[in-house]
Amino acid sequence: MDVINLGFTTIPIEDIGYLAIFLIMTLDGANIPFTPNELFLAFTGYLARTGEVNTVAAFAAGLFGSFTGHLASYLIGWKFGRPFFRKYGKFVFMDTERLQAVEDRIKSYGKRAPFIVRFLPGLRNAGSLILGVFRFDPGPFLILTGAGIAVYNALFFLSGFVLGEQLAESKQTVFILMVGILAFGLSLAAVSWYRTRNPRASSV
Repeated sequence: MDVINLGFTTIPIEDIGYLAIFLIMTLDGANIPFTPNELFLAFTGYLARTGEVNTVAAFAAGLFGSFTGHLASYLIGWKFGRPFFRKYGKFVFMDTERLQAVEDRIKSYGKRAPFIVRFLPGLRNAGSLILGVFRFDPGPFLILTGAGIAVYNALFFLSGFVLGEQLAESKQTVFILMVGILAFGLSLAAVSWYRTRNPRASSV
């Protein structure tokens, strides 16, 4: 059984599990900063190539995780609208002025917007939140977001599947790097939330 050696313990690769794939991709879709989704998808593709995970199950877990995160972002935007951005926009680097400019840009894509924004740097995740803010039609959002996620995830999943030999030599480093990046992103989000809830902490 192949394992990841962390020094103080080892983790069987199969124990990373499909739930972990789902959760990490959900965090990415939900706009948690610095979630290493592309790296993680490539790593998952490599695990599929080596048989450590089932190819269809692993890809499906990532797909449904991404979709769940994007849907959560959309629903948050729909429910809380612009006031959400006034209070929390800095978490996704989107103040109210930029929000208006981005909203105008997204609207220019018409009904294709949910698919197109999946491939735009800076909007790939926040786009779902903004589409919710101006209450984009739910039907096209669900269909086109799902299609966009499927194509985007497949590109990185297949890259790991094809480049499996190169990843095989550095899988332990890649795994530890992903964990480190994810922990940093979650810590950053927690600190930003704490400072928002406790204004005195921002002046320290």
